Amino acid sequence: MTVDEIIYSCLEPRGNMKDIKLSPPSPRLGDLKGKTIYFVDNGKNGAEVILKTAMKLLQKDFPDAKLVYHPKTTPYTRPEPQNWWRELEENADAAVVAVGD
Repeated sequence: MTVDEIIYSCLEPRGNMKDIKLSPPSPRLGDLKGKTIYFVDNGKNGAEVILKTAMKLLQKDFPDAKLVYHPKTTPYTRPEPQNWWRELEENADAAVVAVGD
Protein backbone atom coordinates (compact mmCIF):
# COMPACT_ATOMS: atom_id res chain seq x y z
CA MET A 1 0.00 0.00 0.00
CA THR A 2 1.35 3.40 -0.92
CA VAL A 3 0.79 6.72 0.81
CA ASP A 4 -1.63 7.71 -1.95
CA GLU A 5 -3.79 4.67 -1.20
CA ILE A 6 -4.28 5.39 2.52
CA ILE A 7 -7.75 6.70 3.33
CA TYR A 8 -8.52 8.34 6.64
CA SER A 9 -12.01 8.84 7.96
CA CYS A 10 -13.40 10.32 11.12
CA LEU A 11 -16.74 10.76 12.79
CA GLU A 12 -18.45 14.11 13.27
CA PRO A 13 -17.46 14.87 16.91
CA ARG A 14 -20.43 17.17 17.52
CA GLY A 15 -23.04 14.55 16.76
CA ASN A 16 -26.59 15.42 15.81
CA MET A 17 -28.18 17.64 18.43
CA LYS A 18 -31.90 18.16 18.75
CA ASP A 19 -33.19 21.69 19.07
CA ILE A 20 -33.16 22.96 22.64
CA LYS A 21 -36.42 24.28 24.03
CA LEU A 22 -35.67 27.60 25.68
CA SER A 23 -37.61 28.64 28.77
CA PRO A 24 -37.99 32.23 29.87
CA PRO A 25 -36.72 33.22 33.33
CA SER A 26 -39.20 32.86 36.16
CA PRO A 27 -40.93 36.08 37.14
CA ARG A 28 -39.25 38.01 39.94
CA LEU A 29 -40.85 38.11 43.35
CA GLY A 30 -42.23 41.51 44.20
CA ASP A 31 -41.43 41.10 47.89
CA LEU A 32 -39.80 38.51 50.15
CA LYS A 33 -42.28 39.01 52.99
CA GLY A 34 -43.73 35.63 53.92
CA LYS A 35 -41.85 33.89 51.10
CA THR A 36 -39.79 30.72 51.41
CA ILE A 37 -36.34 31.00 49.87
CA TYR A 38 -34.19 27.91 49.45
CA PHE A 39 -30.40 28.24 49.44
CA VAL A 40 -29.10 25.31 47.41
CA ASP A 41 -25.56 24.12 48.13
CA ASN A 42 -23.96 22.12 45.30
CA GLY A 43 -21.51 20.48 47.71
CA LYS A 44 -18.34 22.08 46.41
CA ASN A 45 -15.84 23.87 48.65
CA GLY A 46 -16.98 27.33 49.68
CA ALA A 47 -20.65 27.05 48.72
CA GLU A 48 -21.82 26.58 52.31
CA VAL A 49 -19.97 29.69 53.53
CA ILE A 50 -21.35 31.80 50.67
CA LEU A 51 -24.93 30.66 51.21
CA LYS A 52 -25.00 30.89 54.99
CA THR A 53 -23.48 34.38 54.87
CA ALA A 54 -26.11 35.46 52.35
CA MET A 55 -28.82 33.96 54.56
CA LYS A 56 -27.64 35.97 57.58
CA LEU A 57 -27.60 39.19 55.59
CA LEU A 58 -31.03 38.61 54.07
CA GLN A 59 -32.59 37.62 57.39
CA LYS A 60 -31.66 41.04 58.81
CA ASP A 61 -33.47 42.88 56.00
CA PHE A 62 -36.32 40.39 55.52
CA PRO A 63 -37.19 38.92 58.93
CA ASP A 64 -40.56 37.65 57.64
CA ALA A 65 -38.99 35.48 54.97
CA LYS A 66 -38.36 31.81 55.64
CA LEU A 67 -34.81 30.92 54.59
CA VAL A 68 -33.97 27.23 54.13
CA TYR A 69 -30.45 25.86 53.68
CA HIS A 70 -30.74 22.90 51.25
CA PRO A 71 -27.43 21.05 50.67
CA LYS A 72 -26.91 18.24 48.20
CA THR A 73 -27.14 14.79 49.73
CA THR A 74 -25.04 13.06 47.07
CA PRO A 75 -21.54 13.84 45.75
CA TYR A 76 -21.66 16.88 43.43
CA THR A 77 -21.06 14.73 40.36
CA ARG A 78 -24.15 12.61 41.05
CA PRO A 79 -27.77 13.70 40.54
CA GLU A 80 -30.06 14.19 43.50
CA PRO A 81 -33.03 11.86 44.06
CA GLN A 82 -36.45 13.08 42.89
CA ASN A 83 -37.70 13.75 46.44
CA TRP A 84 -34.86 16.26 46.95
CA TRP A 85 -36.03 18.20 43.88
CA ARG A 86 -39.69 17.73 44.78
CA GLU A 87 -39.12 19.52 48.09
CA LEU A 88 -37.87 22.57 46.18
CA GLU A 89 -40.74 22.46 43.70
CA GLU A 90 -43.41 22.16 46.37
CA ASN A 91 -42.04 24.54 49.03
CA ALA A 92 -39.76 27.17 47.50
CA ASP A 93 -40.99 30.52 46.23
CA ALA A 94 -37.45 31.18 45.02
CA ALA A 95 -34.01 29.60 45.17
CA VAL A 96 -30.45 30.86 45.43
CA VAL A 97 -27.82 28.44 44.14
CA ALA A 98 -24.13 28.71 45.02
CA VAL A 99 -21.29 27.03 43.22
CA GLY A 100 -18.19 26.70 45.37
CA ASP A 101 -14.50 26.58 44.48
